[in-house]
Amino acid sequence: MGNGLAVDMRFARKQRRTLDGLPVIQSIVRRQIGNFQDAVTNQRKRLFQSCPVSNTLFRFAGDNEPFTVKLVFDKTVADSVLEREWHPNQKTKVQKSGNVELEFTAKGDVEVKRWIMAWGRYCTVKSPKWIKQMIDDEVDAMVAGRQ
Repeated sequence: MGNGLAVDMRFARKQRRTLDGLPVIQSIVRRQIGNFQDAVTNQRKRLFQSCPVSNTLFRFAGDNEPFTVKLVFDKTVADSVLEREWHPNQKTKVQKSGNVELEFTAKGDVEVKRWIMAWGRYCTVKSPKWIKQMIDDEVDAMVAGRQ
């Protein structure tokens, strides 16, 4: 029994040393993960800016002067809206209700309309009013086509 107790004590001391260092290891790992996430975010931004398609996002369909789009997304899709960059110049704001406000400048009204409609009832257009009217007209035409 003496040998078993000595082995258990050595194991306990070894475990205690390992566990004592755990917070240090955890902080190092967290820092490395944070650095990795920052690097990935920065790389995605560089790729997004250098990609010819991303620089013309919401610019292909329609021949308009640039216009500012302001949308409000329901809190049920807030995570999906916040998890990515939809446009290089976007601004997001989380409202007290949990809804998310998204603002960006676009040029392609048809693309914007299609993208907003893809979100369905979870997206409300705040401005411009003419985009809101385009979507209302499209929904009315869809409903009329079903009757």
